[in-house]
Amino acid sequence: AELEKAEKIRLLWIDGPPFWGMELNTLLKEEFGAKIVMDMNAYISASALIDTSTEQSMFEGLASRNTYNPIMVNVVQNTIVDLLERIEFIVEAYNIDCVIGPGHMGHKDCSASLGMITDTCRRIGVPILNYKFDLFDPRYTTIDEMKVIFSTFFDAMGLG
Repeated sequence: AELEKAEKIRLLWIDGPPFWGMELNTLLKEEFGAKIVMDMNAYISASALIDTSTEQSMFEGLASRNTYNPIMVNVVQNTIVDLLERIEFIVEAYNIDCVIGPGHMGHKDCSASLGMITDTCRRIGVPILNYKFDLFDPRYTTIDEMKVIFSTFFDAMGLG
């Protein structure tokens, strides 16, 4: 209950979250009361549900999901319309306050779609933040730079 009370901003993180993300999660929670409620790695299609009936089926399901359904494969194999529909559904279903659309420097597919993603977010009335970062190297956009980016965005959108 205490954690829920501290939650002020509910985020949808499109693209992949950074692998060094614990530092970012701590910043978002402690500085802004923000929580990544859903990301595109966690939200995958029903075809990727895991059979939990046996230990073997769970391992096979996890292996299959991580091989065939990670965000890069899942999003690229579908159309932009599918991605936009997912974003719209997630925003509504999870009561999302804003969308974070970081542009990982290696994900040109998401960068190419950003205009349509931004248009969708505007149409459904949810603010979107896009900035460049690296999934693997926190030096590309440092945590101090992110603090300024998020602070400026949350203040501008009236979320802070």
